[in-house]
Amino acid sequence: MPSDLSPRTSLAAYRPAGPDIMVGPDGALRPHYRFLADRIAQMDNWELQARLGRADQYLTQAGVHYRDAAEGDAGDAAERGWPLGFLPLVLDAAEWQRMERGLKARAQYLEALLADLYGARSVVRDGVLPASVLAGDPEFLLPLANQAASGQPLLTFLAIDLRPRADGGWDVVADRTQAPSGAGFALENRVATGKAFPDILKTAQVQRLAGFFHAFRDELHDVADRLGGGGIAVLTPGPMSETAYEHAYLARYLGLQLVEGGDLTVAADKVFLRSVGGDRVLKVLWRRMDADYADPLELLPTSQIGTPGLCRAIRAGSVRIVNALGAGILESPALAPYEDALAEHLTGGPLAMRMRRGTGPTASAPFLTGGTLTPRALVLRVYLARCAGAWRVMPGGFARIAADGGSDAGSIRDGGRSVDVWVLSDGIRDEVTLLSGTRPFRRQRPGPLPARAADNLFWLGRQVERLDQATRLVRLYRDRADGTLPGPVDAALRHGLARFGVMPRAPRAGLLALAETARAIAFRIRDRFSPDGWRVLSEVPRLLEPGGKDDITVANNVLGRLAGFTGLVAENMYRLDGWRFLQCGRKIERGIAASQTLADLIAPALGDDALDAMLELADSRLTYRRRYSVELWRPAVLDMAVLDPLNPRSLATVAQELEAVMLALPGDEADSPPQAPLARAARLSVRLRTATAPEVTEAFLRRIGQDLADISDLLAATCFTPSAGPDAALKSGRVE
Repeated sequence: MPSDLSPRTSLAAYRPAGPDIMVGPDGALRPHYRFLADRIAQMDNWELQARLGRADQYLTQAGVHYRDAAEGDAGDAAERGWPLGFLPLVLDAAEWQRMERGLKARAQYLEALLADLYGARSVVRDGVLPASVLAGDPEFLLPLANQAASGQPLLTFLAIDLRPRADGGWDVVADRTQAPSGAGFALENRVATGKAFPDILKTAQVQRLAGFFHAFRDELHDVADRLGGGGIAVLTPGPMSETAYEHAYLARYLGLQLVEGGDLTVAADKVFLRSVGGDRVLKVLWRRMDADYADPLELLPTSQIGTPGLCRAIRAGSVRIVNALGAGILESPALAPYEDALAEHLTGGPLAMRMRRGTGPTASAPFLTGGTLTPRALVLRVYLARCAGAWRVMPGGFARIAADGGSDAGSIRDGGRSVDVWVLSDGIRDEVTLLSGTRPFRRQRPGPLPARAADNLFWLGRQVERLDQATRLVRLYRDRADGTLPGPVDAALRHGLARFGVMPRAPRAGLLALAETARAIAFRIRDRFSPDGWRVLSEVPRLLEPGGKDDITVANNVLGRLAGFTGLVAENMYRLDGWRFLQCGRKIERGIAASQTLADLIAPALGDDALDAMLELADSRLTYRRRYSVELWRPAVLDMAVLDPLNPRSLATVAQELEAVMLALPGDEADSPPQAPLARAARLSVRLRTATAPEVTEAFLRRIGQDLADISDLLAATCFTPSAGPDAALKSGRVE
């Protein structure tokens, strides 16, 4: 419940018990907070809540989330909306400049230490660091023990966690060098906070974040160019990662490929991306997975998310990893007691930003909860990138605020909140964005589609269509179940449902299995869907839970959601290769399912009852009556359900649309001979365009279904990474 206190009253009542970021020892606002406090004090409670609601609305619509690892593979239950809090943390220009100097010096120390540990190891040889500390740390990777010999930097992007001291300084809590997280969420914090306080951000001298990422992106491209040119990718452990959303967001923001270990292959000591258009060499991988999972051949043998041979490519110098495998050793608490001696040995002097020892008094930060400002513990994570031979600090960061009044800020998973970080400028604000306003506009081409993503999109299309076809059969069967003895048509419908693993009299469990499989496949490619599309698909399993409405009503609701999903795909999904493979899957499955069911119903002995079922499954009852009559005429029904190019659910239309989509797939350019899948699809389309109703027999329909199944196999052999994943899931009803 929001407090009845006005923002002005809440600010005036803010009285932290100890040192505080916003309020000085005399209880007065610190100067660099006054512009924010004065503007908020001018708002009434309604305006403030409306502003904060705009930020929450943005985060919801954008689908910003993290996964709770404690929930494991718990579907939606493991996903948490991003917990953005207010007020922003404000740092003045002079304080930030002091912090920058200390942070850069610490980054130089960490860079030198990592290079020494994986190179000369002088700190061990000269007795500064006991050999047992190095030898006993699992993050010291023996297969790459001499990787610093190339002279290339091993540390490119790092984060440092800081805690404010009571005297106004900052202590280091931890170094994050393995795969630092949070930079993408810091960007989203800024966007969301900008929705709440656009006027304040516009007039205040708050430094922008884009310049930092612009420089980092340029550095990655420079590294790739120095290695002879090639692709750059963000290497993610996959959608089960706690910060999978951030990986996808940063890849999009920086214009990089997002890849998993299974998307990569090593040949001739080089790393390649397996794409539907052929293998593409990669020269830089921004690593977001722990090092030991990266190569099952030389590191963790049980890893299922790594790339065999990656260490070999690293030793050959054909690829740069950001950060280097083994950089996680810098996070070891065992190094802390030797920090001063190590810094003296490697850099010739002490560090201004030092690791905290003991539990000295800290400063709190203001946090808005229930409409009231309360003091909370704070940890600030700042980010540094090695750009053009020097370290650059992001002017902001990722701040965590404690969930309660305790002294530990804790983690987001433990209930902490995140707030935006505003660093004030003492001059003209940097207006750099990742879009240049000076160079001529050129439409950017998308990167190659990984074969794994294409595979999953294809099977998602098939699985969604399977669910659609099975639900239509359920609706038709249950609508006919009037208490009479089942006839031959009902037997044919039961046979069709059995192919989908659905029990006619208790269909929800079977439909739920189909829906869960579709959702599980979509989860593997979550980054390629809009939040709206994902939400619609995620709603379907909930509709099929036991109890509640009758089966026909449930079937209608499921079909409505599926229509919403396919509508979003049709209206909102870019016509790139991913969309094409999704459409191929849908068309192939629709054709297979329809041809099999029609073949079950085509026997003349089944009579008008079967013809009526054909029209219902083809969504053509009303159209038939308008074009012909109420009476059922066998040639007209077969033509409408199978051959009519004006019917979007006819087999002829399915084949024609499949051929058109496949014409645009990689490798099937108009000026080159068609590949086997396209050639087979083209022949099928011609057969259906030239057939007549008397030719439509059971054998004809069975042949159509087999042709479509063959096209599916040819596509898999031509375009996809060999895998039993989605295919096995489709046959077994689950995804591993």
